[in-house]
Amino acid sequence: MPTLFRRTFSSLREPSYRSLWFLTLVSNTAQWAFTMAIGWESYTLTHSSLWVGATIFASLAPNLLGAPVAGVLADRMDRRHLVRTSLVAASLTTAVIAAAVASGALSPLLTVLLTLVLGTAGAVTNVSLNALLPTLVPKRHLLNAISLQGVAQRGTEFIGPALATPLLATAGPASAFLLGAVLYGMSTLFLRGIAATEPMQHVGSGLLRPLREGFQYIRSLPGVRTVVGVAGYHCALTMAYIGILPQYVSQTLSSGSGAYSLLIALVGLGAIIGTLSLAAITDERLRGQIYLSTAILSGLALTALGASGSEAAAVVATILIGASQAMFITLSLAYIQRDLEEAIRGRLVSAFLVVTAGLQALANWLYGLLAGSFRPSSLMLVLGLAFVVVVAGYILRSTIFRQIYAGLGLEVAPAAASLPSTNRWGQPG
Repeated sequence: MPTLFRRTFSSLREPSYRSLWFLTLVSNTAQWAFTMAIGWESYTLTHSSLWVGATIFASLAPNLLGAPVAGVLADRMDRRHLVRTSLVAASLTTAVIAAAVASGALSPLLTVLLTLVLGTAGAVTNVSLNALLPTLVPKRHLLNAISLQGVAQRGTEFIGPALATPLLATAGPASAFLLGAVLYGMSTLFLRGIAATEPMQHVGSGLLRPLREGFQYIRSLPGVRTVVGVAGYHCALTMAYIGILPQYVSQTLSSGSGAYSLLIALVGLGAIIGTLSLAAITDERLRGQIYLSTAILSGLALTALGASGSEAAAVVATILIGASQAMFITLSLAYIQRDLEEAIRGRLVSAFLVVTAGLQALANWLYGLLAGSFRPSSLMLVLGLAFVVVVAGYILRSTIFRQIYAGLGLEVAPAAASLPSTNRWGQPG
């Protein structure tokens, strides 16, 4: 048991990574407290899944444009400064939302606009932290560090709602938003423990050229394209149910905010269980098998939630959703992060967020619109099964996908002939 414990938490022995982990834990607790409260507040204001979907879209949409810009900045400057600026902006924005709710001034349109600002801050934070992480741990501990980061990111789906739900029920939504503002501010204190990073002085000037170079580099990596593509389908089909969840709880389960908060929290509990289990695994073949099995399970679990007619069945389904989604996304990010040149890391992470969070944002809005014509439970059934079909297609048609789940890993370095000149990719030469 002591050996298993040390292996599971090995990355936390690195002081800088430990500070980054706690920063991620606290800031993501704030994010999920906000997400839970804003989803229910939007539904209370409008009784429309379209508006809820629009709000969730606003929280994720900045990944489409903001993340690529953040990726260039993360490759050009000290990533800690980006994190500090974005967290302060998130704290102030959440405080403004709390004040607007308390004064009765929050309208559906203002909700979307302020959530868009908060989403932009979140996109910068996510890119910067994910680009910073591999510089803080030895390469042999990278998957462990990313898995533990998954605990801090996705596990807070449980912690955030668990802290905010009593406030939402007893003191109203303004207090839940105020909690988020305080937590965002507290998270900046952990930046003191993270070692400074050297800016990449040779990243191209301006914005468009570094962006173009980053995407050209990614296109030269067939393995990365495959992993990002599957993750994009995964986020669009299985992770975009948050926008229709309030209506599902209200119509299918005939329940209120308590059941909604419980389901959100249990997704986070599943994520904690899944990512902690993943952190202890070192066998490459087992990782590949988990990658495939969690891809399939994430689709089936969403289908099971759609088929659930009771809170008890929904509880089991949401725990499975949380565990399978967190493990699959964690492994996807770990596969593409290994063996990358440091000068391109920020832009690669931003591209991953553009595809995954960007598609998730668009899908949330679309499903909110469709929920006006179709029952949310029916949408969940169809979407979950659709992703299982997508995975089956990759199994049949993609050699790279089969190599990954066979335990052969992912070779991210392109052939020498396809590499641009070293100097062009931001390395002095």
